[in-house]
Amino acid sequence: MFERVLVGIDEQSRGRDAIALARRLVSPAGRLILGHVHPDYGLYGRGSSREFDAIEQQAAHELLRSVIAESGLEAEICSLGADRIGNGLHRMADETGADLLVLGSSREGQNGRVWLREGVRNAINGAPCAVAVAPLEYTELGTPITQIGVAYNGSSESRAALAVGRRLGAEKAANTLAFQALHQPSLDASTASAELLAQSVQRLESAARDRIVRETGVSACASCGETIQELAVFSGSVDLLIMGSRDYGPMGRLVHGSTTHRLLGYARSPLLILTRAAREQAALQAASAACVVA
Repeated sequence: MFERVLVGIDEQSRGRDAIALARRLVSPAGRLILGHVHPDYGLYGRGSSREFDAIEQQAAHELLRSVIAESGLEAEICSLGADRIGNGLHRMADETGADLLVLGSSREGQNGRVWLREGVRNAINGAPCAVAVAPLEYTELGTPITQIGVAYNGSSESRAALAVGRRLGAEKAANTLAFQALHQPSLDASTASAELLAQSVQRLESAARDRIVRETGVSACASCGETIQELAVFSGSVDLLIMGSRDYGPMGRLVHGSTTHRLLGYARSPLLILTRAAREQAALQAASAACVVA
């Protein structure tokens, strides 16, 4: 499904976790591209930007070539200067025609959890393609992708995420599971017993599972509780969690404070985030595949 996968490489982690995830997500006939964003010194001094840019460009290419040598990858390399890492990664994804950008978690996070520092989080906002984030130490802790979870609530974003989950599941011979976090049922606290509350929760979750199966045709589960907490717990039972992003404006940027952003720091599996641009791209690919079959 993902034919051109751009992997973000930094000097500290050398992209190890991102590479491990990219290898699992790229299609069998796809290509990997290792990309590094270096500072744009044109912002800091007149007349010296070319000199500094040449130095940084050379250092970036040396870094990328050494990563290829260490990992044994067959990959293209790409680097450019930018004032912000997120902006640079967006430009790089556009210039390389990437349909997926893969990032590793920042070292400040917890092992086995997804975490991006603030500057890199901007790479998710308005990305021109899907974005995947590997948990910290994914190289050592990650497992093959056999269970794909999809955050589902019936919205157009979640339906698009489910379509990608189906296609990726078929390509990777993985099971696809739709999940919905539900609000706790409201009962009169003065009269409701713990047993009545448990029964109400059970009925609500069962009804939601049945409805999701009817709507999607895939296995489903549902759980009552706070959305981020329930998604984080669910992520621990799958090898990849796919989410559709809410967006606004002509560039399809993520809404700040959205579920996706809030989940960073809690997810226990890799996250695959679909921006509006990624959803439109996936829809075109699906339509093209349908025409070929017809």
